[in-house]
Amino acid sequence: MAVLERDVLHIVSSDQADFLTKLKHLTFLHPYLGQAHSVSEAAELAQVKLNQMHYFTKKMLELGLIEIVNTEKQRGRTIHYYRSVAAELFVPLSSAPFINIADYFKEVATSLLDEQVNYQLNSLKRMQDVHMGFWIFFDEAINSVMFRLTSEEIVHETARTELKLPFVMSSGRIRLSKEKAELARHHLKQIQQLTEDTEGDYYLYRFVMTPEAE
Repeated sequence: MAVLERDVLHIVSSDQADFLTKLKHLTFLHPYLGQAHSVSEAAELAQVKLNQMHYFTKKMLELGLIEIVNTEKQRGRTIHYYRSVAAELFVPLSSAPFINIADYFKEVATSLLDEQVNYQLNSLKRMQDVHMGFWIFFDEAINSVMFRLTSEEIVHETARTELKLPFVMSSGRIRLSKEKAELARHHLKQIQQLTEDTEGDYYLYRFVMTPEAE
């Protein structure tokens, strides 16, 4: 059973929680969250194949996450309009398929990893004639050791030129003042708050910034 308060659905069903905590499923829920759409409209909004949206719409309907709010006849066909049963959904940790918060963090960190890696590999296939390698160097500007994917040709050409790839990837350890750390967090939050455009490409993003444990 699920508990509804002030248009917020508190999830207590393990089946609902399992579905909602897989981030890829949210692509299909998004068009119906707080607004009504037909399956074809939802597929267009989510930019997914119509058969995929049909499958996940049926699944969400069976789980009780969405409901039919209107039905119309169009050219002899019955068109259903679906909307989420609440404008917002909340999954308590006690209902989620995670052992604890640490398990949740690990799940989120790897949720899009396969898609990210496949895209990066496909990007590099266009550059098979370039001898690739891993370049380790000390960056005086930030006083830190860097580990970077680059090409042998570029390393020989100049120590300050990076291989131009259509993605950004980085991890590291850096000492920052409280002011700089707050500024960095502010910039990351701005990325989270970007609104989607009606045209353009989809981008995967995963980032985390946390103080180092003592």
